[in-house]
Amino acid sequence: MLPISTVQSPTSDRKTFVNYLENLEYISTTADIWTCHNKSFMGMTAHSINPNNLKREKVAIACRRIKGCHTYNVVAREIERIHSAFGLTHKVTAIVTDNGSNFAKAFRIYEAATASSESEEDGGEEEEDNIVFADLNDILSNGTAEGDYILPPHLRCPQSLLRINAKKKLIVPFHDALTCILTIPIPRLCAQLDIRVLSEREHKFLTEYCSVMKPLTVALDILQGEDNCCYGCLLPTLEVLMSKMLALQPGLSRMTAGLLDVIAIKTRFGSVLENKDAQLAAVKLPKFKLRWLKEEQRKDSLKTLLITECRSSIDTQEVNPSDSELQASFSSNKGEMDFCAFEDDLPASRNCESEVLSHFQSGCEIDILHQFPNIKALFLKLNTATPSSAPERLFSLGSLGLTTRRNRLSDNYCYSGTTITLKTNIRVSLI
Repeated sequence: MLPISTVQSPTSDRKTFVNYLENLEYISTTADIWTCHNKSFMGMTAHSINPNNLKREKVAIACRRIKGCHTYNVVAREIERIHSAFGLTHKVTAIVTDNGSNFAKAFRIYEAATASSESEEDGGEEEEDNIVFADLNDILSNGTAEGDYILPPHLRCPQSLLRINAKKKLIVPFHDALTCILTIPIPRLCAQLDIRVLSEREHKFLTEYCSVMKPLTVALDILQGEDNCCYGCLLPTLEVLMSKMLALQPGLSRMTAGLLDVIAIKTRFGSVLENKDAQLAAVKLPKFKLRWLKEEQRKDSLKTLLITECRSSIDTQEVNPSDSELQASFSSNKGEMDFCAFEDDLPASRNCESEVLSHFQSGCEIDILHQFPNIKALFLKLNTATPSSAPERLFSLGSLGLTTRRNRLSDNYCYSGTTITLKTNIRVSLI
């Protein structure tokens, strides 16, 4: 919960809210679009990890009306405008959305455009003949030049990937209903309802279906957690899910053997399973570390990678003020000192290695990270993102989701801290 004051003034609350976001070093966001009564709204939430207690904090930052078609450029424009309104454009480590084609295309195009422009800048100076002039009035009125949006790295919601098949959907809640049905005496129930009794083959199919779907439902529940689930939980959860699915395969009949091919975790998450940031995010979590890996080669590789990342983070840190006077005294001989640097003069390398090894030998509590400052800094950077895209909860509003109040959403709303004031003067807490 965002630690915002209880002042009821919208202006005062918004100022406190913006100041809070400005003080955060790493932020992740989620985005989704909902339509009700021919009106569309984009909802966005912001997530961070408090560096003092390492607890996740979240807040709603937008519930904005979208007019017209939800094309990829409209989606990109609204996301950038919302990020810019709160000064988050260069702070967001990742944004999580569902697998809608409009979201996927927006990030595919504008992330590629950003990477291309950065590579051109690194390639050297351009000729003056290639200078392109833009209309300043259009840029100021639209917030950015058309087709030149700045979007953060994109993460796809794993729940959507696990549920979606090529042409069908895996109805996971159906598993819970079937599990309850199989616990009751079906023949007696069918007799009382005067309906045909399930055959032995049908009963066997339902039993096998529940056994296959149970690990999947547990994995989905884990990844949908908001308070205790970080991005680093994704790979260990997928690895365990694949192991459980593989263990179930020999006991399945021909009726349900195809379910494993439908889930196809390696196909759906092929790029994620090999992603360096996802692997580092997992090994930094004290409850996982290297325990989720079976191959010793992968463990050694990730251990070396973590040491390298720690060294890189130290190299990019600012000079310690306590050492500034000492370095100034040798500034005239800096080249000589760099040339004559000996192993004993460079403790950072050994400190990183010992810190990583100590981290792997420490306990499983999250507070352990306070003892390892370099790993903690990397943890905050890579685990700020959530595996789940949760902004749809903005539109459910708890128990108000099935009432007429939800249908009264209009263009007239205003921010008030972590709340939104609707046109009907109903003050609804979003987070």
